[in-house]
Order: sequence, then C-alpha cells, then structure tokens
Amino acid sequence: MSRILQPIREAAIDGRLQNIIYRQTQLEKLQKALITNIASVESAIRNDSGNNEAEVAVECILTLQSVKDYYNLLDADDALHKEYAIARGEDAPEQVEPIGIVYIVPSVYTPFYSVIVALSAAIAAGNCVVVELENTLLEVPILIRKLLKSALDPNIIEFVTSRATDADLGPNHIRVFQDDISATELPRSSAISPAPFISPSQSRVVAVIDRTANLAKAAEALVTARLSFGGKSPYAPDLVLVNEYVRKDFLAAVMGELIRFTANQQVIRKIVSEQTAEEKKIEDGRKSGEIEVATSTGNSSVFEVKSRTSDLLCSKINSPNLVIHTVKSLDDAITFAGSGDLLASYIFAAPTSAKYLSCSIRSHVSFVNQVPLELLVGPAALRSSPVDRSIRFPVTLFSVPSGKYSNTSESSQIVHKCLGRSETSVLAKSLRDVLTKLEPKHKRSTGGQIGFFEQSIFTGLGLFGTLTLTSVGTIGYFGVRYALKLRR
Repeated sequence: MSRILQPIREAAIDGRLQNIIYRQTQLEKLQKALITNIASVESAIRNDSGNNEAEVAVECILTLQSVKDYYNLLDADDALHKEYAIARGEDAPEQVEPIGIVYIVPSVYTPFYSVIVALSAAIAAGNCVVVELENTLLEVPILIRKLLKSALDPNIIEFVTSRATDADLGPNHIRVFQDDISATELPRSSAISPAPFISPSQSRVVAVIDRTANLAKAAEALVTARLSFGGKSPYAPDLVLVNEYVRKDFLAAVMGELIRFTANQQVIRKIVSEQTAEEKKIEDGRKSGEIEVATSTGNSSVFEVKSRTSDLLCSKINSPNLVIHTVKSLDDAITFAGSGDLLASYIFAAPTSAKYLSCSIRSHVSFVNQVPLELLVGPAALRSSPVDRSIRFPVTLFSVPSGKYSNTSESSQIVHKCLGRSETSVLAKSLRDVLTKLEPKHKRSTGGQIGFFEQSIFTGLGLFGTLTLTSVGTIGYFGVRYALKLRR
C-alpha cells in the first residue's frame, strides 16, 4: 500500500494544492463530473438504499450544494492579499496551512454525500485525499471511485480497500471516521499520528414537547425526521419526551402525520431476515407491558414506553419507528434527557420555556421549534466544531494555524523597555496599569432580569396573595353582617 500512496505523499509534500486557483479548478471539475453523471448517481443511490425519488434527489441536491458552498469559500484575491501581508509590513495572524493528507472512512449511511462533502472540504483546505472503500457489489462506491479518479488530478486522490497505516500516509495526515468505531478498530497510534476525527453517529437525539408547544407543527417535524431515509439518519429523534398534559393531543397529531406521510410513500426497503437488537428490545418490552403500540402503518410504528426501566429509552433507533415517553414537567424532562451528552435536542415550547430547556439539556446543538431536515443527510457533525447546517465539515478542521507577524505588539514593547533598558519609570507605569480595579464595560442592572424561576415564584406569590385577600374579605364581610345583627 505504501507504493500505491507514494504519489499522494509526494503531492502533499510538494504542496500541489497550495495554490488556491488550482483548488478552484479541481472543485470545478468535480462539479462538472457530478452534474454530467447525475442520472447514474441517482440510479446507484436508489438501488443501494431503496430510498424514494424525493430522498434520492435531496441527497444529490445537498451534495452539489455543498461542493458549491466550499467553492465559494475560496477567494483568490483575498488569499493573495494575505499571502503578501508580510511583504507589506503587515501581520497575518489568521494564516493557515493545509495538513497534507486527509484520510476518509465514509459512513455507510448516504455514502455518496459523505464522501463528496468531506472530499470537497479537504480540497478546499488544500489537502490531498485518501478514501477507504471496501470491495463491494454496491453501486455507489464503485461509481464514486470511477467519477473521482477520472475528474480529479490522479495525484491528489487515491482509494484503498483496507486500513492504511501511519507509515503509508506519512507524518502530515488526519483521519476522519464518519461512523463511531471502537478502540480496537483505530490504527495503532504513533508519535506522528494525530488524534483522528470521529463522528459521534451513535450519540442519541432527544425531542422535548412542552405543554406550550404547537403540537401540529411538532408532530409534522418529528414524524418527517424519523421516517425519512428509512429512519437511519443520526439526527432522527431517538426519543420524544412529551408533557403529560398534552400527551393525548400530541399522539393524535402524530397518528395523523404518520398516515399522511406514509400514504403516498412508495419505498422498497431491503428486507433484513435477522432480528436486530432494537427489534428484540421492542418485542421484549411489548411482552412485559413496558411498551405499547400507539399506532402503526406499513413498516412504521409509534411506540409509547410506559416504564422508565425500558432499555429502549436509552437506545439509538435505526428504523422508522417513533419512541414516545411521558414526563410530568420541564425539570422531569431535563433530568431524564440530561443523563449524557446528546448529539442534538429538538425543543418544542414557548420561547421562555425553550430557553430554559436548551440551557439545561446538555447537547452538541439545540433547535427550537424546528428540525432542520438538511441534517438528516450525511454523517453526524464532529464535536470539535460548532454545527453548521450548510457545511458539515468546516475547512478549518483540515488546516493548521500558521500565523505570521511583522510588527511588535504593545506588550512586547513594554517588556522590552523593562527588561532590555531597565527603565524604572516604564516598569512603575506598567505596574500601576495592571493594579487598576476591574470594572464592567457597562453598568450592571441593580435588579436583574426576571427568569423562569422568578416567574414561578411571582406566580405562586400572586396566587397565595389572591387567596389570602379573598379569604380576609369574605371573613370581614360576614363578620360585619354578624356584628350588625347582634346590635339589632
């Protein structure tokens, strides 16, 4: 394998993609190849996944849009201006350099999008790419290999069928695993091996439905997210926590959306004969009475979990089944959902309640009164960077800082005067400056804002005060009447 990857190592060392215009031309060729062969791409995706026409089209559209987004990040004039900053006597603190080689192990879910998007990000950052694709009879991997090898410079892209070693890739590389992997699957670490990027695809996604939520909107969003793409997206909701006061209404809304969504769906999914671990948990739960079927149509079901000891509540769902559990309050939902770091949380509630929930539930990203459906395609976003709904892999992931400075800072000048010339006046002035009292830039409010808990307290006090005044008034009224009767 070392000999196969030698051209890639040499291209990385030579800085083949350092020139931003060359990066642009490579992405232009990539886009042209994808557009020219879009019919073949759609056919391959449909045959491998069994997704319907709309789902196939969405994957292709998002893939092409991502290539365009990465291309638009490349500004040749701005790059040239930054490159010659030092020559103009200016600082370039944000200057970056490519890592060298990006090694991609794509997700088994939506592999076309997963490969092209990560590849585009790596090229936009100036890296060569190695993609690990096992030998398979599936059409998408074969088509990807054919298209990319013919469209791109053969010295910047290579495919391997087994795991490459650090020696094969050279010292300047980074690995991207788009599915969760165990420690035993990771390559043996070495002194030249940086920590790999691993998409947390098995992290759970939880939705919370508060009593203040728009139930129809929440049901539509969650049913669509759970059932689309066979329910296999990392960002499909694994558990829906619904307030007990709106449980019946929400279940009714979900049933209506389930019927509407599946009515015109003509999807041929591949039948798996072996029972999955998820199906085994559902079957055992139904037998024990912990799980009830709220509604079912086709190959999709809505399960209501009655017991909090059910394993299904802590499971990652990989099928078009919606799992629902009832909670008593916001705090109950927070306690139940906050047992671990979530991949995402979908919160359906009024703004004040949504703020409280989003701050209290620990997740990589929270979405209020929405499920961004574009996230359903592709692997989970890496935890090492903020979630961008348009760009799954920021180019900064595949770059290393390489700041360049021409001018001395104010602190450097002060320290030079203190150490180099031993100017006591400068030292005394600097000491006075750092000893000044810390004060906020803006004057603080004396009362503070009324938050969620304060509102609860004031509501309670108001109810108590109303009851007290009513009682006192009633007692006073009848007391006066009784006194007047005695005088007569």
